[in-house]
Amino acid sequence: MHQVSHPLIVKGHQKLEDQENSYIVLDKIDGTDLFHLMRKRRLRPPEINFVVSQVVLVLQYLHSRNIAFRDIKPENIMVERTGYIKLIDFGLSKQLTKQRTYSFCGSPEYMAPEVIRKEGHSLSVDWWGLGVLIYELYCG
Repeated sequence: MHQVSHPLIVKGHQKLEDQENSYIVLDKIDGTDLFHLMRKRRLRPPEINFVVSQVVLVLQYLHSRNIAFRDIKPENIMVERTGYIKLIDFGLSKQLTKQRTYSFCGSPEYMAPEVIRKEGHSLSVDWWGLGVLIYELYCG
């Protein structure tokens, strides 16, 4: 998260630690995560299109820096009251130094087949996750 700066990515300001825990100080986001918003009400197609287009912009930005997010899901997308998103939780992100990586990680419902089959994956896993997200947004 410290390697990136984008208006649609939450900013981390400080990392604090004590003997038992680590804490990260982030921007305040005035809204809710997409998961809870989807459970509260069905989003209209223009809202879905707006959210998806923002996720595409963020993924293009990350991929231009060879960073795979690897955990696209509603819980990791905050929606501000303005309708703009903030991508959060970079815990599974990885800057790829090779064409493929073999880490088995992500949320099972959003995992690309090559991750599940442990065949090695690239930045394309984020596009698979986005496809699953789009399906879920439109079909419930």
